Amino acid sequence: MKKLILLFILIVFVVHDSCKKEDCACGIERPEVNIPWLKNRLDLFFCAEVYTLKFEDKEFIIVSDCPGPDAMAVFYDCEGNKVCNYGGMNPGGENCFMPINFTFEFYEAHKQLIFKKHVKPV
Repeated sequence: MKKLILLFILIVFVVHDSCKKEDCACGIERPEVNIPWLKNRLDLFFCAEVYTLKFEDKEFIIVSDCPGPDAMAVFYDCEGNKVCNYGGMNPGGENCFMPINFTFEFYEAHKQLIFKKHVKPV
């Protein structure tokens, strides 16, 4: 039984440490390729930036249009459920289900860029 517990602890440690690189989100390396719902969304963009944000023991993946006056950032949980929109020409148009103490100032200060996509349309 002790060997089984030690093996479990070792597996948790290895899995936990395997994704400490800058290009990880929700415990997955290269999320733009290895998270199917994120890859599908990114296929729709010519220009996008993907950020990760940790807030109150929750992690969010944010997909944003490239910077500009009407850029929209869409917050998703790790399962791909839309949680909130931020920005755009008509900000505040949809419900935002972020934790109670969350502020967009926190987002701007703590977001981490993990992927950029800039493709020129043909």
